[in-house]
Amino acid sequence: MAPKLRSSTVANIHTPNRDPSQSSPGSSSPNRNEFSQQENDIVEESQRSPKSKMQQLMEDMEGAQRKRRAANKQRVSKAYITVQTSTRVSITTLFDTHQKNADEVYEAHISRLKSLFEQKVEIEQTMKERLEAVRRDYLVQVDALKKVVEFRCKELR
Repeated sequence: MAPKLRSSTVANIHTPNRDPSQSSPGSSSPNRNEFSQQENDIVEESQRSPKSKMQQLMEDMEGAQRKRRAANKQRVSKAYITVQTSTRVSITTLFDTHQKNADEVYEAHISRLKSLFEQKVEIEQTMKERLEAVRRDYLVQVDALKKVVEFRCKELR
């Protein structure tokens, strides 16, 4: 014998093979047969349909989960693109600033080297002029010394 259930509604739902015209023991309600019949119709309809309500619920949950995953993936992808773009801009800006500073330093060095080269040319020119003056003075002194030596040689003879 089957165990007695507390609610006849639960008994009718869980035992679809039970004849709906039979009422549960202790049930004297005239609407009970109608309610059981409606429940049985719903249960039979859900069992006859290609997808039960549970299957439909599971499919809906899976669909919602796919949508959430797609939305999260899209959100993460957008965040990645945003961070990537801002990082790329920051790096580009940093390198551009560095290149600008390096160009300024390079130009300053080149300018300084040109200035030093001009000074070198001037110093070399001055040295060349002074060397020529020293050479001329040397030759003049050599001539004077020769004359003195020749004069003394003539006196000694």
